[in-house]
Amino acid sequence: MITGSTFKNGGFLTFSTNLQNNDYAYRNGKVNSYWETQTFGASQSDVDAYLAKYPDAQNKNAYPKKNSISFLINTSIPVSDRSNLYANASFATKKVSSFANHRTPYWVNPANVLNSPDGFTPTFIGDLTDYGATLGYKTKTESEWNIDLSATFGGNKILYTVGNTFNAALGASSPINFKPGGFRFNNIIGNIDVSKRLSEHIALAFGSEARKEEYEIYAGDPASYYQTGSISFPGASPENSGTFSRYNIGVYADAAFDISEATTFNATARFENYSDFGNALIWKFSARQNIIGKKLVARGSVSTGFRAPTLQQVYLSTIQNVFANGKIVAEGLFNNVGKEAKAVGIPKLDAEKSLNFTLGLGIQPNKNFSVTIDGYLINVYDRILLSSRMSDKTTILDPLNNIGITNVNAASFFINGVDTRTIGLDLVANYRNIDLAKGKLAFNLALNMNHSKITKNSDKLNGLNLSAPFNRTEEALATTSRPALKSVLGIDYTIQKWNISLNNTLFGKATYANSGMPGANLAWNDPDAGSQSYLRFRPRMTTDITINYNINSKNTINFGILNVFNVLPKWELRNLPSNTAYDEVYNTVTFNGRYQQSSYDAQHFSIFGTQFILGYNIKF
Repeated sequence: MITGSTFKNGGFLTFSTNLQNNDYAYRNGKVNSYWETQTFGASQSDVDAYLAKYPDAQNKNAYPKKNSISFLINTSIPVSDRSNLYANASFATKKVSSFANHRTPYWVNPANVLNSPDGFTPTFIGDLTDYGATLGYKTKTESEWNIDLSATFGGNKILYTVGNTFNAALGASSPINFKPGGFRFNNIIGNIDVSKRLSEHIALAFGSEARKEEYEIYAGDPASYYQTGSISFPGASPENSGTFSRYNIGVYADAAFDISEATTFNATARFENYSDFGNALIWKFSARQNIIGKKLVARGSVSTGFRAPTLQQVYLSTIQNVFANGKIVAEGLFNNVGKEAKAVGIPKLDAEKSLNFTLGLGIQPNKNFSVTIDGYLINVYDRILLSSRMSDKTTILDPLNNIGITNVNAASFFINGVDTRTIGLDLVANYRNIDLAKGKLAFNLALNMNHSKITKNSDKLNGLNLSAPFNRTEEALATTSRPALKSVLGIDYTIQKWNISLNNTLFGKATYANSGMPGANLAWNDPDAGSQSYLRFRPRMTTDITINYNINSKNTINFGILNVFNVLPKWELRNLPSNTAYDEVYNTVTFNGRYQQSSYDAQHFSIFGTQFILGYNIKF
């Protein structure tokens, strides 16, 4: 990293760059021969012979290989005693390489296209670019109004390459490398913010924001989407591609009232107009009360929220092969405005709304010790989530067949699915500047506890004749698949040119209802849902160490070890029916043993264990 410094007139210019290179890391599992045979309907002797040669079925359960470089420039230039121009710009490019599941010869017959009798591993490469720039002007008028004008442009783009695979519908004439398309998103934002302290007790702020968003889906090459498409990742067809845009304009006003040195009230309102979702008005009231000077402070707020569906949620369509219910199936994720949604009867997406409450305390008995405790309650209405993988013949597959969609076994859509409630607590504590030898010691604690649940199906689903549009798998994904408790206890020690940090991260329990588990496809509110099977991740703790050495004022070297003790997730299956073998469900959720550390579609924290980081910073 290279950075600049200040100018004589008070401005500054900084420039930084970052180069990163991560290689593959593997956590391959051992495949179960019997259940592999059941999944693919293959000959037991063929599977036994193959796994005797390749116990992991040549499946590369790998941390992706990444190569990236990024640049950032930031500057501020005084124009007068009261005004300055500011600007920043960034650009990053990254190549990410990974693997799809290895196609064994009893899974997909290579048909001599690849000349690989032991099967083939499709490769998957993403070429990403990320860019952004802001130009702004700040000034303070003679009458003490603060004005900030800015314009921002930013976006990202990803293009995919799939290799070492083929399109079975093209037979021997199929290529083995494909360009299945990609995505681009960018926005242009203009802001004006005005503020002034009108008196000792009142401050006022107001402003406006205009935004235009554009989302593009790139079509793949014809061979990538022809009929069944390229194996592992079919391309986007021209029918499901295109450029989509919208704009919104918002205005806001904010008033702060300092009733006394100890009491403050704040009120904010914001009005938005969306070109595709109409109008929204949201507000927030907050208060702060010093109880014992600034040593003990209470604060609280109540607010509403509004989130329009993203363009990606409205327009994304894709078909992929997934492992579900112990089988390999083709699943279609169809957009919300296409013929598929109309055939099934899926309503158009609407915006999410929320009602939020917070209450907290700030404690700072002295300058070196502080504690903040904040509780929150968040009610989200008409929450936008991906539906279940619906495969009911009458309500899903038959309507899709009637419009010519015959190459999928299940379908999912983004929907206004449910209302949810989350209650939680955040605690942050710091104790700094403790003398130890010739250095300074500090302790830091950050803790989050939360509980989320679905309160009811969204009213947007009323009248739909769908079987479990939001099942136990999707319920767990939205509410319990992340740890209900997570905390980080850190120790930081600085002595002369050295800084040493030790962080211990606790991941609390999490639960999931994997696809294929008994009862996973039941609707979340089915009377029997609470007694069904689930996967439980056990609490685990990881330890990270970072060491920084300041060679001189311009050069710093740092070395880190993440997950020093190579701690990996551990999980178990709970509530299995008496007539269901543990081994059967275990192989269902791990793809016959391929994904032993995290299961096929759930993950507690990284399964790749200890990692090493080395960095060097240069200033000029």
